[in-house]
Amino acid sequence: MTRLTSRGLNWLFDSAMPLWADHGVDPRTGIFFEALDFNGHDTGLPTVRVRVQARQIYVFASAHAAGWSGPALELAEAGMFSLRAGGWRSDRGWAAQLDRTGHGVQWPGDLYDHAFVLFALACLFEVTGAPEYRRYIDETLAFLDRELKDENGGYREDLNATTPRRQNPHMHLLEALLSLHAATGDDEFLRRAEAIYALFDNHFVNPDGAGVHEVFGPQWQRQSAPFEPGHAFEWAFLLSALELSSGQTALMPRARALFIHARQSGLSPDGFVVDGVDASGCVAVASRRLWPQTEYLRALQLFAPSDYDALQMAIFDSYLATETAGLWHDLYDLDATMQSVQVPASTLYHLWGGLMPVNEELASLCQSHN
Repeated sequence: MTRLTSRGLNWLFDSAMPLWADHGVDPRTGIFFEALDFNGHDTGLPTVRVRVQARQIYVFASAHAAGWSGPALELAEAGMFSLRAGGWRSDRGWAAQLDRTGHGVQWPGDLYDHAFVLFALACLFEVTGAPEYRRYIDETLAFLDRELKDENGGYREDLNATTPRRQNPHMHLLEALLSLHAATGDDEFLRRAEAIYALFDNHFVNPDGAGVHEVFGPQWQRQSAPFEPGHAFEWAFLLSALELSSGQTALMPRARALFIHARQSGLSPDGFVVDGVDASGCVAVASRRLWPQTEYLRALQLFAPSDYDALQMAIFDSYLATETAGLWHDLYDLDATMQSVQVPASTLYHLWGGLMPVNEELASLCQSHN
């Protein structure tokens, strides 16, 4: 525990994890709820997204690895058991949604969902070594290669080749591949990660590091859309992690350039990350969700740790200032008016990333390039 992250760790382990373990999962099915209300009760949504299941599985498996004393691994494995039982088809991949009994109700073969299932499986395999998780990993990647691989590079959005194409699913696939490499030591995952970086280099990022483009045509033609500073902070972290794993020395300057540009163009006057800006740096999406703040927090640990405390305090004084500890306000407008109507489970994954200390070797690598 470091000075920077001690308050965040206390909140995660003493408030958030106990609450979501007790109230954020159906004990009959092992399925994680999509959202809670501000009293910590299930909102009763009729379906749950598979990406949320995968994110919660990752968080609980990670909490087990980090030494949380609650039933983290049991919940993570029960969640994966239910997800596999009702949410996998060899011809359609992982479902996009499950009903409350655990049966898949949508099967588009969505790349974003598959990236997060791989991310969850990487963590489960790392903490258990169970061969069935490695088999699920291999089956998932085989599905992506067989059904979604695109002749223009990367993967299609889904089985229907929906357009526009997006960088975001590929970013999370890179995240999953780096975790798979760390969990298995298999360099095949690193090779795949480097292929995602080639997409980033060729299509996603501006040459001067001024933002990451979000949407594209079928052959990666750039289409107009707001830049999302939160994604730039995520890419900065992932490029740094890829340099640490691969030894490529050209990645850190690109990561730092993304961080600097996102910080210069993507913050509101009160220091929070806005949801979208245009090419000139003007606000294009006049709101600020919680998840970009957590990605900024994580990037600060790498590139500007002296500024971490101030942002963390601001987040605790606003987003995490709930009557029931362990919940959060997800959305504010730029006048600091809270707009949230429920507590989305999907954000716990981002909070875990922002409040947990980053790998010390990675932080040292980034700060040595100052």
